[in-house]
Amino acid sequence: MKQSYKDANYKHFTRDLIIPRGRNVVGLAGPDTKEYIDFFRNRGYTNISIWENDSNTIIKQIPQIMNKGIIYNIGDIINAPIHSDTLYDLDFCCSMKSIEPHLKKFEDNFILTVSEMWNKKWDSINTFLEIRGEHIVNHRELSDKEHLVLSNRRKYMIYRYFDTSPMVVIKSI
Repeated sequence: MKQSYKDANYKHFTRDLIIPRGRNVVGLAGPDTKEYIDFFRNRGYTNISIWENDSNTIIKQIPQIMNKGIIYNIGDIINAPIHSDTLYDLDFCCSMKSIEPHLKKFEDNFILTVSEMWNKKWDSINTFLEIRGEHIVNHRELSDKEHLVLSNRRKYMIYRYFDTSPMVVIKSI
């Protein structure tokens, strides 16, 4: 796992583009927890709940969350309660197949980020839709990095960027 994303310019650019202003967020903060909290606070989020289940990451995160006024949960984010007024920031360091139960649980109000390493360009999107029992009805390429996908059940914005590997972001809209 990457030790820090502070210099991941494309990741930050994409995040700035797609994260709306809001009040409640449940997410995976990763190694740069203080920066993550500060970003969401600057977007107006007052209720921040972070989940983590990797013991090495927990050890690094604990000093960064002290006196930050957030809810810190040790465990899998799949255990987070679902609320209609909450954004779920699901930034995983894995491929689509390994998070199948998460893809079924988080229906709306989510932004999903996964690695496309070892996958062909649309394999992750097709796997995502297949797991959710959906298929593409319409697809519009807005740019080489942005796509609008209409499935038989929902609309999604798809964003691509390259960090240490190719990444894909899926935002339910």
